[in-house]
Amino acid sequence: MHVGTLTVDNRTFHEHYGAGAVSELCDMIEAKRAGRANRDNRPVAIRALQQFPGGGVRAVEVLDVDAIFQDSDLNEADQAAAAQVRQLRCTEFAKPPAHVPLSELRLILDSQITGEEHRDTILEPTERADWIFKIREFIDGIDAFGCTLHLASLPYAPPADTVIEIVPPAIRLRGANGREIIMPAPERFDHALLQKRARSRADHIRRNGFLIRRPINPALAFPKHLGERRAVRMKQDLEAIWKLQGIEAAFGLCLYNTVEEIHHFIEINNHDALLAVLPENSQSNQGDGETHDRLKRRIEVPSQCIQHSNTLPFRFLGLSPNDFMRTEPRKAKRVTNTYELCLANLLVKHHCFPFAPRDAFHYNVQVGLDVGGVHNSAVMACLGYGFSSPQEGIIFLPGEIPISGVKKEPIPTDQLYNGLIALFDRVHSELDNLGMTPDMSTAIFYKDGQLLGDGDSWNERDALDRLHRELLHRGWITEDSTWTAVEVMKRGHGWRLLGNSRAEVNPIVGQCSFPFDEPSTALVATTGDPYLTQGTAQPLLIRMHDIHGRFNRCSVVRDLVWQADLCFTKVDMGMSLPWVLNVADEGALQLARAYYITGITA
Repeated sequence: MHVGTLTVDNRTFHEHYGAGAVSELCDMIEAKRAGRANRDNRPVAIRALQQFPGGGVRAVEVLDVDAIFQDSDLNEADQAAAAQVRQLRCTEFAKPPAHVPLSELRLILDSQITGEEHRDTILEPTERADWIFKIREFIDGIDAFGCTLHLASLPYAPPADTVIEIVPPAIRLRGANGREIIMPAPERFDHALLQKRARSRADHIRRNGFLIRRPINPALAFPKHLGERRAVRMKQDLEAIWKLQGIEAAFGLCLYNTVEEIHHFIEINNHDALLAVLPENSQSNQGDGETHDRLKRRIEVPSQCIQHSNTLPFRFLGLSPNDFMRTEPRKAKRVTNTYELCLANLLVKHHCFPFAPRDAFHYNVQVGLDVGGVHNSAVMACLGYGFSSPQEGIIFLPGEIPISGVKKEPIPTDQLYNGLIALFDRVHSELDNLGMTPDMSTAIFYKDGQLLGDGDSWNERDALDRLHRELLHRGWITEDSTWTAVEVMKRGHGWRLLGNSRAEVNPIVGQCSFPFDEPSTALVATTGDPYLTQGTAQPLLIRMHDIHGRFNRCSVVRDLVWQADLCFTKVDMGMSLPWVLNVADEGALQLARAYYITGITA
């Protein structure tokens, strides 16, 4: 049984029609679609809540969406008249369509419409636990086909010897005097210590800036119709944040009407990064043809976008930053946090990093691999090198794996091999040119989802086997090398890890359980306490495979958790996916949209 929450429009369809406001209903429908399509390349379904006059509700799909858009062209009087007679065809899952009166329908809203109110729709852990035990009591003792079902009084607890707890590594940060400092690993596996570490890491970076830096010549693109005063103020605020972090960089200011104007401005001024303010607000449809998509397909330098509604509102331009913080502390903090996040994202895309691990990982080479897009139309990899001795430097190399043909998954083994060998060749060549001896003897490959193929005929693992044999033939690795593949199922196939037997809290990040008969399959908590205060933490279901040599499952899990700790864009928390897999995951989505891949995808 699934228990969740939905936010619905406070107006029925009938009330929208009666007020002559069908266009508002259409705007929300457009926001729900947001340029998305299903796997049949058709617009996603528009769901509504049907409330029966005599009581009871059900979720339905609205089939007559085009009719609503046609009605939005009517004048107010005609819309009100249509409200009295109009019925819409709707269908419940796997049931035939039926005509439903407008007065019984309310649009189910998505988070892109509700914005910050989305937090209010998430079940609190204690409320979730209450529902868990209500459902347990409802099911316990019922008759099912002549058998009485008896449920345990508490959720299943795996044996203690199948549970491991991973403490995050010590990390390197920039200190107050510009020198590198070390933040040690927590003394023990503990919620409070992990929370303290995350807050301390974020505070260090906000005060002192990024550890790994590169010269940057950024541009700020601002919609011309919003006014030069607002653009100049944003430029000043952004530069002030960077100055506090020790980054002396000035934004070139481009007031634009078209994306082509931004492209020309960047070219003539040799800018190597872009922060773009979009003319659309946070509730607008960001689908194909909108500024965001046009910009990502045209601009060839790392870019970060922000909707204008998330910048400093015009009415506060007369206030100095200090006065704004004093008179409107909540708004000021929200704007500042948004600016800091955008600047951090831009720096990471530009190959700057806020911190770096100090402790050695087990696997020196770590590769993320993903097939992405609505139609699985792009393949992306990210190769990370240097994790066995991170103090000597780490390389991240994202790159597309070119695939011919329409179907990209399973990835054809020849093309997967060719894409991966190209990445390994490039890293090996760069290190060789620096006079270093590359160490590729330990490598781990994180695949988003299962390693697929055609029964016993072939599997994507065959490409990894071939890659290992080729590097062995070249003398880059030896027979005692250890290569491992990990299938990462993002949503854990419905499994949950709970922080205690009453199911009232989320697990602590770093908890891992091996509750299955297959010893190479595990549930790993990369999200949860202390980072996730609301909702239910979804563990990763992972399955480990030997490519060459024998893996140690504790070493595999530790490296995965430590990779997820490399949250370079939100430094006060951790990530769900290992960093290299996150880069590949984001990159595959961007490739599928024909965006330029111009650095780290985040």
